[in-house]
Formats: sequence, C-alpha cells, structure tokens
Amino acid sequence: MTGSNPTISGLAAAVLAGGILVLTPACQRSTQKASAPDSVAVAREDSASVRSVVLTFGTRLKQVSLLAPDSARARAMQAQYRGLVAPALLEQWIADPRHAAGRVTSSPWPDHIEIGSIARKSTRVYLVDGEIVERTSADSAGASGRIPVRIAVWKVGRAWMIQNYEQGQAGAGTVDNGEDDTPERAAAVIRAYYDAINAGRFEKAYLMWESDGAASGKSMIEFLNGYAQTKSVDATIGTPGPMGAAAGSRYVDVPVHLLATTAKGGREAFSGTITLRRSVVDGATAKQRTWQIYSAKLKKEPAA
Repeated sequence: MTGSNPTISGLAAAVLAGGILVLTPACQRSTQKASAPDSVAVAREDSASVRSVVLTFGTRLKQVSLLAPDSARARAMQAQYRGLVAPALLEQWIADPRHAAGRVTSSPWPDHIEIGSIARKSTRVYLVDGEIVERTSADSAGASGRIPVRIAVWKVGRAWMIQNYEQGQAGAGTVDNGEDDTPERAAAVIRAYYDAINAGRFEKAYLMWESDGAASGKSMIEFLNGYAQTKSVDATIGTPGPMGAAAGSRYVDVPVHLLATTAKGGREAFSGTITLRRSVVDGATAKQRTWQIYSAKLKKEPAA
C-alpha cells in the first residue's frame, strides 16, 4: 500500500522517505504566528496539565490490583484510570493486564510517581520520565523501592491523556516480553527504524520496509537522498492498536509523533500512524514472518 507523495518540503519528504504522507491544509506554512508570550503561556499551561495527569495517575496505581479477578480488576481500572488513560490503552490493559499499570503485591505497593523530566515534543505530545515510588507498612521514612517509568501524554480532544506507558524494573530498563506476535513487538520495530536512521544506518532502515524496501515507494538511492539534509528524527511511539488479520497476514497500526531536525537546525513535527505487517502463511520466509513497515500516514503539525 504505497504511492507517490504530494509536493512537500525536503524535510517532510525525508521523515519517511517515501511512505504515504497525508497532508491537510494545516500542513502549509502559516503566515500567522502567535506572539511569543502567548506561546510560552500556552506551553506552560499544557506542561502543568500534563504534570497533573501523571501525578494523579501515580496516586491511583495502588487502587488497581492486577491480580484481582477479571471483573473486579476491570471495574477498578475504569474507576481509577478513566479520564487519565486514553480509551484504547485502557481497553488493552483490561484485556491483557500483563502490560498494565497497577499493584501486583499487597506490599510493597506503588505510592506515587516522582517526575524527573517533562519534554515537550509538540503542541500535542509530551514525554514524561520518572519513577514509581513504592511503600510498605513498615516504612517510616523514605521509599522501599523505585521503578523507572516513561509515559507519553497526548492531547485527545481537549484533554491530556496517557497514550503510552513503559515500566521497567528497579535498577533496570523497560521490559521486553520477547514475544514476536504482539503489537508491542511491532512498535519496537518502529523504534529500531528511527534508531537506525539517527545512527546513519540508512540501508538497514530501508530494508525494514516490506519487500526489501520497495514498500517505501523509493529506490535505495532515493531513500538515502531523502535523508541527506536531515540531522535527526525524534520519534515518540504511542500505544499500538489491536492486531488485525487478513489473507494470511497480521496488521498493527502504531501511532507516532515525529520531530525532524535539519542539518541547519530547522524543525518540523508530524503525527499519524505507521502500519506494520507480518505473514503467517505456510511457506513464508523467516523475514516475512517478522514485523515490517507496510505503510504510513502522517500529517504535519506545529513543532514545539
């Protein structure tokens, strides 16, 4: 599912170097600019709203027992997380609590989240790094443990909600479940794709597109030239959608936010969806059975 792109800036073309890019009138460079004080005030207000969402969410973790019976756990998640967690992510947690946030033991329990940093990716996306602080009934002072978390908070309508949640272990990085046939593994391919681009390994990135790169709609040389003026692409990965099936294949849509920086320091932001596919038919090669980039639909938005 590929096609030629409309006429767009070199940087926009380079973001996916041939993936489908859906442009809207908002993609055109606006001649009207908000005054600097107004922009700063809006950013400050948005950052405060994001902080409030994460801190409130952190205080509610202990109210959700992930080991409770399915119906009780679902009710607790709906009661505690609704309005804080994006509906799609909340549905995934209810269906599969293995990747959900909550309490897994009676002691220690997650008491709150301490925010380390809040990074503004665009007018609609913030990335929050912090730690879950654990407590026990024996704690008189201090914490019994800390768990690193990375939380992507996106603007959904008029509300800020948690779109992606990655929790590690005390003293460790984020968890990799090691299973290939999951939406999470598909999302990991997108992370690896932009890691390769930022490392200058463009051939590796090109081959992550289906059909040995042909699904990008570009030849290898065209793909390389597309990134000639791009210094880096900062990718924020959202929660992947549910896995779909059709004609011996599995599909997953992964929401992304991209902030691309040119060699001259210019920046452009894009949000949308990247679709990955893997084959499950008899006779498929090992590579065909892995998640590969199938198509992409992005639209431009104001950069931070």
